[in-house]
Amino acid sequence: MIISDAEGRRAALAGPKWLAGLFLLVCCLLLWWSHRSATSASNIAPPRSEQVFCDAEQRDGTVFVNGPFQFSAGEKQTAEQAHSGQFSCKVDSGVGLQFGFSHQLQGYQPGDRFRASVWRHRLDERRGSYLVASAEGEGKFYLTANLGSKEDKGWEKLQLYFQLPLLKAVDNLKVYVYTDGKSPVYFDDLQIEKVGNLKDSLQQPLEVLQLQLGEKAMQKLATKRQEALREGILERADGDWVKGKLSSERQEEAQPVSVRLKGDWLDHLMGKKWSFRVKMKGGQSWNRLRLFSLHSPKARAHLMEWILHRLFEKEDVLTTRYDFVQLALNEDHLGVYAIEEHFDKVLLEYKHRREGPIVKFTEEGFWAGLKRSMRQFDAVDHELNQTVVEMENADIRPFNEKQTLANPRLAEAFEAAQKALQQYRYGLKTTAELFDLDLLARFYALCDLMGAYHGLAWHNQRFYFNPVTQLLEPIGYDGFGSHVPIRTTILGQGALNPRKIQEERLDNKLFQDKDFTAKYIQYLYRYSSYEYVKEFMASIESELRARELLLQEEFEEYAFDRRDFFRNTQRVHSLLLPFDELSLRAYTQQQDGTIKELRLANTHGLPLEVVGVGSRQDRMSDSLEVPVLLEGFHPRLFKSLIEQNRRNQILLDTFTPAMSWRAFHQQEFLQFGELRVRPSARYLFYRPLGLDTVFRTAISPWKAPLGELAAQEIFDQYPLQSTHPIYRRSAGQVFFPKGKHILSEPICIPKGQRVIFEAGCEIDIRKGGMIVSRSPVFMYGTEEEVVILRSSDHKGMGLSVIQAATESKINYAIFDHLDRLQYKEWELTGAVTFYESDVSINHSVFKNNPCEDGLNLIRSEFSLNNSRISNTLSDGLDADFCKGYIGHSSFVNTGNDGLDVSGSVILIDNSLAENCGDKGVSIGEESDATIFDITIKGAKIGMASKDLSVLSVRQVHLEDCQQGFAAYRKKPEYGGAQIIVQSYTRKNVKRLYNIRKGSRLQLEKKLIVGQE
Repeated sequence: MIISDAEGRRAALAGPKWLAGLFLLVCCLLLWWSHRSATSASNIAPPRSEQVFCDAEQRDGTVFVNGPFQFSAGEKQTAEQAHSGQFSCKVDSGVGLQFGFSHQLQGYQPGDRFRASVWRHRLDERRGSYLVASAEGEGKFYLTANLGSKEDKGWEKLQLYFQLPLLKAVDNLKVYVYTDGKSPVYFDDLQIEKVGNLKDSLQQPLEVLQLQLGEKAMQKLATKRQEALREGILERADGDWVKGKLSSERQEEAQPVSVRLKGDWLDHLMGKKWSFRVKMKGGQSWNRLRLFSLHSPKARAHLMEWILHRLFEKEDVLTTRYDFVQLALNEDHLGVYAIEEHFDKVLLEYKHRREGPIVKFTEEGFWAGLKRSMRQFDAVDHELNQTVVEMENADIRPFNEKQTLANPRLAEAFEAAQKALQQYRYGLKTTAELFDLDLLARFYALCDLMGAYHGLAWHNQRFYFNPVTQLLEPIGYDGFGSHVPIRTTILGQGALNPRKIQEERLDNKLFQDKDFTAKYIQYLYRYSSYEYVKEFMASIESELRARELLLQEEFEEYAFDRRDFFRNTQRVHSLLLPFDELSLRAYTQQQDGTIKELRLANTHGLPLEVVGVGSRQDRMSDSLEVPVLLEGFHPRLFKSLIEQNRRNQILLDTFTPAMSWRAFHQQEFLQFGELRVRPSARYLFYRPLGLDTVFRTAISPWKAPLGELAAQEIFDQYPLQSTHPIYRRSAGQVFFPKGKHILSEPICIPKGQRVIFEAGCEIDIRKGGMIVSRSPVFMYGTEEEVVILRSSDHKGMGLSVIQAATESKINYAIFDHLDRLQYKEWELTGAVTFYESDVSINHSVFKNNPCEDGLNLIRSEFSLNNSRISNTLSDGLDADFCKGYIGHSSFVNTGNDGLDVSGSVILIDNSLAENCGDKGVSIGEESDATIFDITIKGAKIGMASKDLSVLSVRQVHLEDCQQGFAAYRKKPEYGGAQIIVQSYTRKNVKRLYNIRKGSRLQLEKKLIVGQE
C-alpha cells in the first residue's frame, strides 16, 4: 500500500463515525440473513466461521441437502449403515469407477486453505475408495486421500488438506468421493472447512505492484539490457533512471517513481523477469519503503535469502527488509518477485538505529576490469592481475551521497567512517577498535550457518557507522547467488593461522583476531545447535510454508528441503568441537628429572587453548596460569580444491596450471607450540577458543616429526659440486681420477650421473666421510692399478649405492677397514651396500670391516666373481631378496656367516667358506640356492636351510665343522626347509646333520625326515 501524510488526516476524521458504521453493518447482516433463509439450497461457500457439512440425513430428489448446501448422489441414501444419525451414502459395486456424494464450492478466494474429511465404512478393505479435491483452470490440481484413521465401529476417517493457488485462477472446485466399483462402500459426514488463507501467513499482504512505464522508458531499459547482454555485465550510470508510476491494491492513486535495471550479472535480465531498482518520488513510500529492489526469487536462492534475513532480524543484526510481492509491468503480470529494502535512513530507523552513514567500497573498478577482460577474452580471466579490480583500489563512499554531504553532521560522520574502513582494509587497528565486536561475530556466525558467503565478498559488504559508538556494524544482505554453495568447511577454519590468509578476502584479518574469533565460535556453536535451529524453524514454519507454496506456483519444481537444511546446520556444528586424543598432538622433545619439554600441534580446524595437565586422563590436576593458544589448522588447499571439484563433478583437468601451482605452494603444515610441564604429566587438557568444553590428549614419548629425513638432509647439505678436490664433474659424469685423496665429508651423488673411478684411484675415507650415490658406479681398476677405498682411522663410512638406474661394475677394487653408513637415524649394515642397484663385481676384495656386513646386497641382481671377503665383524656377504651368481670367490674369517642369503635365488660355483663364526652358507626366508663345488672349513654349521628354503648341492667338502647340514623352521610364519645333497665329502665333522620336524635332507640316496 502507498502511505502518505494524507492518510493520517483521513484516519483522524474516521474516528467519530464508528458507531454509525457499526449500526449500518448490523442492519446489513440482518437483511442478508433473511435473504439467506428464504433462498433455496445452493452451492454458495460459507463464511469462515461456518462449515460445509453433509450427514446424509436429508435429501431432495437426487441431492442431499443440509441448510443452504446441496450435494449430489442423494438417490444413494441408505439406512443400512450410518456413522451418525440414521443414513449414509452407499456407493454400490458396478462396472468402472463409482461416485458418491460431491459438493461444488463457490465464492472462494485465491490462497484459501481448506480441510475436507469424510467417514468411510468398507466391506472389503482391499478395495480402493477415495476422498478427492480437484479444480480445473490455470491452477488446476487433483488431490486424493485413501488411508483412513480413527476407526469407530468399523468406520474410518479420510482427511485431506488443499489450498487454492494465489496467482493462478481455478474453476469447478469440488470435493467428492468415489470407489473402484469392486465392493460396496458407505460414506457419511462429509465436511469441508475453510481454515485460512495463504495471505494470512505472509508477513505483509501479498499485493500486486503495478509498475507503469512509458514507451520511451521501456525502450531505454531495453537498450540498456541489450548492452548488458553484449558485454556480459550490467554497468550502471546515473543516467540509467527512467520515470514511471507505481500503484498497488490499497492505494488511491499511482505515485511517481524512478526506475532502473538492477543487478550485475545476466541472471537478473533473463527473459521477461528483469530486476529493478525503484525510488519513490514526492516524499511517498510503499509499505514504509522509499528505495527498494525487485528481483526474481531465484536470483537469491529462492527462500534461503528470506530465511537468512529472518535470522539477522532475530539476532538484531542490521539487515534490509526482504519479502515477496507480485509485479505487473504495464499490465503484463511478471509473477512473484522478491522485494528488498535499499540503503537509506529508513532502514536504520526501522531497526532502531540513530541516523548515520551507510558506507561501502566502491565496485566501479572491479566491474570495469571484468568487463574489459570479457570484452577481450570472451570470459573472465581470473589469472590476469588487473590492479583496478583489487580491493585496495576501491574508493570508500556513502550511500545517498548528496544528502550526506548536505548535512554537516552526516558528512563529518562519513569522514570518520571512511577512516575506520581504511583502517580495517589495511589492518591498522584491532577489530574491537573498529567494529561492534558482538554484532560482527553474530553476523559472520549466521552467514556461516547458512552458507551465505556471497555477501561477504569485499565489493558486496555494506557497513553502518554508528555515530554514538563510532563503531562500524555490518549490514546483512545479498547472502546468496542463484545457487546455494556446497558446504565443505566453515569460515573460521584455520583461524589465527597467518598462512591461511587469502589475498582477495577483506575479512582475512578478522580471523587473525583472538577476541573476534572467540565470539564467532561462541555464536556459531549456539546457532548451529539442533535446539536453536529447531526452535527457529518452528517459529517461522507457517510463514515459510506460505512462501514456499507461493513460489511453487511459479517455480513448480522448487521445494525447500527442510531435512537438507537441518543436515547442513548440523554439519557446521560437527566441525566445531575437537576430539579427545586426536585433535591435539603432544610430543616429548626432551626430559630430565625436573622438567619435560613438549611440542604441541593443533590438528583441529579452530584454535585450541591448552588449559592444564594431569597424570590421569579423567582429572586435570594442574591448571595453566596462562593458557597456551594454538592456531587453527587449515586443511591442505590443493586437497580441498580437488575434493570440492570432485563433489561438484568438475574434472581435475579444468584446473589451469597457474591454479595448480598456486595451490601446491599454499600447502599447510603443522605448526608447533612449546610447553614445559612436570615429568609426571601424562595428559594435556584443552578446549576450543571461546567454548568451555574440555578435551584431553595423551603426551607421546616420541619427538615431534619435525625437520628433514636424514637421507634428505645429507643430500641437501652436501650437494654435488661443479668443482671438488677429489672429483671432477662434466656432462652427467662424476670422475674420480688416479691418485691418493683424503675424504672427510660426505659425497652425495644424485640420479642421472655416471660415477667413474679411474684405475689407481685411492681414497682414504676418514671420520665423517662417505660416498652415497643414486647413480651407477664404475670402478675401472686393473691388476696392476687397483681402485682402493679404505679408512685409515677405521671410521670412514664406505660406499652405498641406492636405486641406481643401470648396472654398476666393480673391477679390481679393494674395500678396506670401512664402516657402515650412519647419519642421524639413517643406518645401514654394510661397509659396501647396493640397494635396488644391480652390480657386477670382479677381482675385488672386501676386508677388515668393523660393521655387520662386509658386502650387503638388497633387492638387486648381482654377480661376484674371483673375489674375496675376509675379516668381517659379522657376515661376509649378506644378500637379501636378490638374484645372483657367486663364482670362484672366498669368504674367510667372518664373525658370523660366510654367506647369508634371505628371500633370494642364488647360484654358487667353486667357492670357499673358511673359519666362519657360525654357518658357512645360510639360506632362509624362502630362498632357492644351487651350489656346485664348495669347500667349507672351520664352521659351526657347514650349510643351513631354513624357513621354506631349498638348498641344492652338488659336491661339497666339509672339514672341521661341528655340524654338516641343518634344516629347520626359525620363524613361525614360515614352514620347514629342504637340503638336497648329490655328493659330499667330510673330514672331522662331529655331527653330519640336524634335521628338525617339518624339514628334510636328501643325502645322496638317503632321505632324512626331521623328527622332534
